[in-house]
Amino acid sequence: KHYSGPDKPRLGKVLNQSFTTTTALMDALRSGNALQAAALPLDDVNQLGQLKAAGYSVAPQAIPGVSGMEPNFWNTQVGAVFRQLYIRQAMEELIDRPQLVAKVYNGYADPGNGPVPVRAFPSWASPLEKSGGPYHYSPATAIASLKSHGWKVVPKGITTCQRPGTGATECGAGITAGQQLQFQLAYSAGEATSDEENAAIQSSEEQAGIKLNLKPEPFNTLVGTTGVCTAKSHAQNCAWQLVEFGYDPYELYPADNGIFVTGGTSNLGGYSDPHADALIKATLAGSSKPTFFQYEDYVARQLPWLWLPLREFLQVYRSNLSGFTPLNPFSGGLNPESWYYTK
Repeated sequence: KHYSGPDKPRLGKVLNQSFTTTTALMDALRSGNALQAAALPLDDVNQLGQLKAAGYSVAPQAIPGVSGMEPNFWNTQVGAVFRQLYIRQAMEELIDRPQLVAKVYNGYADPGNGPVPVRAFPSWASPLEKSGGPYHYSPATAIASLKSHGWKVVPKGITTCQRPGTGATECGAGITAGQQLQFQLAYSAGEATSDEENAAIQSSEEQAGIKLNLKPEPFNTLVGTTGVCTAKSHAQNCAWQLVEFGYDPYELYPADNGIFVTGGTSNLGGYSDPHADALIKATLAGSSKPTFFQYEDYVARQLPWLWLPLREFLQVYRSNLSGFTPLNPFSGGLNPESWYYTK
């Protein structure tokens, strides 16, 4: 009645309906006639087949953000381990990202090949990221690298440092003999897909004797117990080792927004690399794609995070509801002034 936008609406009214549980929402969708459009709960992605049979179509919406596990480079127990790039590389090579996309997210996820999501920002994704990123799933490569750096690899057990030192075939600075590759991974609880993904990663890392102890926590608890940790000053809450919040969002330009730059407000683990800082500064001073790709590829290779797939938002809508797609990149599917029914 009071709509004054540029598009003349075709529907007489739109009723917004809320649900107190995802079960109630899914029951309404499965009934096939109660709802015309809705956001599909992430944990119910495996219900898409039933919904399509009930007359719904699906519209995926890529999330403009980056997903990964954040290492605490200054944790007193394992910080020195995480500061070794070859260890981060081995851990990444033990994560089967394509399988996670296929099995956990039914294909509805960004592949997580580096700091820029390929699906949300295809024009800013470098050729390296589009080709799968610098680190592909390869347990054999990960195991060989650990052995070559002085670790006794114990598949399904716990790998330990046998040759401490700073030489090319030794474990690295600050790592003592007997140091274990055992870490606590704290992550945001509440989504079955998060549990499934992290359990799969836990199992995969065991192939090289890397033990992840999973610690699911409510999001607010996780935020309250994860401090910003750096080489110079440690926050009160710096006992954490690995943390996974879900994702960090980008705005319209996927340059670093304090996640990877030294001293960044969202750089929780204290990652610091002068070359990365210079590349980040260059991306913020202009819009050259070759410059941006240099930053993107360098950070992808350096692994300030262990890269993970990023699930997509899913909108389902009645197949005869036209105008619902393409989705508005700012509001998702909420453009009812464009909706109309076809027979």
